[in-house]
Amino acid sequence: MRVFNMGAVGGLLLLLAASCRDKKKDVDVKPDDGSTEIQRVADSVYLFSREIYFWDEIRTNTTYESFNPRQYAKGTDLETAEATLAAVRNTNAHDKEKGYSYATDYYNAETGSMATQPESSYGFFVKSGWKSRLPIAGRTAIPSDFAGWFVTYVHPNSDAGKKGVQRTWKIVKVNNTALGYNQSSVDILNNMFYDETTKSANVTFEKPGGEQVSLDLSIASFIPSSVLYSNILQSPKGAKAGYMVYKFFDLLEDSRAAIETALGSFKNAGVKNIILDLRYNNGGFTRTQDYLANSLSPATVSSSNKMYTYYYNADLQAGNYTLMRTRHSYSPTYYKPESSGNTVNFNKTDNSKGFPINPTNLYVIIGDQTASSAELLINDLKPYFNGNIKLIGDDNTFGKPVGFFPIDLFKKVTFWTVSFMTKNSSDQQVSYDGFAPELKIYDGVDKAWGDVTEDCTKAALDLVDGTPVQVAITTGTSGRAATSLPKVQLKKQYYDNMLR
Repeated sequence: MRVFNMGAVGGLLLLLAASCRDKKKDVDVKPDDGSTEIQRVADSVYLFSREIYFWDEIRTNTTYESFNPRQYAKGTDLETAEATLAAVRNTNAHDKEKGYSYATDYYNAETGSMATQPESSYGFFVKSGWKSRLPIAGRTAIPSDFAGWFVTYVHPNSDAGKKGVQRTWKIVKVNNTALGYNQSSVDILNNMFYDETTKSANVTFEKPGGEQVSLDLSIASFIPSSVLYSNILQSPKGAKAGYMVYKFFDLLEDSRAAIETALGSFKNAGVKNIILDLRYNNGGFTRTQDYLANSLSPATVSSSNKMYTYYYNADLQAGNYTLMRTRHSYSPTYYKPESSGNTVNFNKTDNSKGFPINPTNLYVIIGDQTASSAELLINDLKPYFNGNIKLIGDDNTFGKPVGFFPIDLFKKVTFWTVSFMTKNSSDQQVSYDGFAPELKIYDGVDKAWGDVTEDCTKAALDLVDGTPVQVAITTGTSGRAATSLPKVQLKKQYYDNMLR
């Protein structure tokens, strides 16, 4: 999770005025009403949410007395923030269903060597593979079709990356317990990747040739990589296509060099067909999305064209806010909600080597982990490609048209409550159901990045050649069969983020 810290201010609404006098300092307001810090965390989560929450129900249907935030006080600041946010989410059907708003431990980016927060995890993730090579919508998940739990991606700087773990490997054992298509295996993997109760494990992998290797792996802190792979691929008929696997929208200052290296090679090669692999992209900062949208927009787009617009609740849009004046509205990273700067136009005057490429065709590989800023990118570009953007993948994207301002409390906890929505130049938001792939294709988890035989990559290259793509299913509802197991989950802060 990438978190840009904007300073810590805590406390009740009436007592926050003290912090307004010096916005350059971190101020923890400590009211003398006898309340505990944990109670003030609960109060603050509710009061900030009441002011900035995008949906109106919390303002129209609750008061401080009726919501009673202190009833959600728990043993720790984080547990309290999580419990209070759960009650906030319950005021809106979309947030309740998707669980957009969430909380994490506080991280002070100012003390680190980078503006972004290092990720603390195993540094890789897994997904079920299937012998039938059918996308989710066309597959009946049965044990005889199960091919194993495959590594989907690996961050090179993580413990797993440094020890050589790669996409295409599959996990066959964890701490000598064999994994299969059963609930106990899902529980073991969720203990590693979601609950993170398993802090270290001896993991036995099987490589594509059948060789097995056992590695001692641990949750550790590392700087994640936004660009996992890039190359210029050749289609069966000899056409070139620039291919980039983009994992998340990091702060532009931190990820721009990696993006420019990839896009610069495409530009220098004169590539006009781009395959952008967002199948595991969890979103991130909108300013980096802006840069990538500029880079990948077609030649018909000019700097006078609208990219997208931010929308807030009516009070924020009208400038009626108090708590946020102690925070982001005075930072150059954030626009004031009532300002005209909330409409973002394309800017193709940048002279860096990254753009403009002016591609003719854009092929985007998606999946159910494709979320927020990744969906924003698709939504921004769709109106301008006139049908020359194609979505390929095994499932709908996550479905998240909304984003956050991070709020820090007492240097103990940071929380994200849904604060804005974006709409493109056609005034369209991303659907809560996400984008459906136009070509439903199996996610070839047993194939390496850049392998031209990997199912989704092959489909994109066939489209480059104008070759009909063989798909197992082109219509019907996306989603897993009723007989399938629950998915292995990532921790909330590692996915579906849109940060301004």
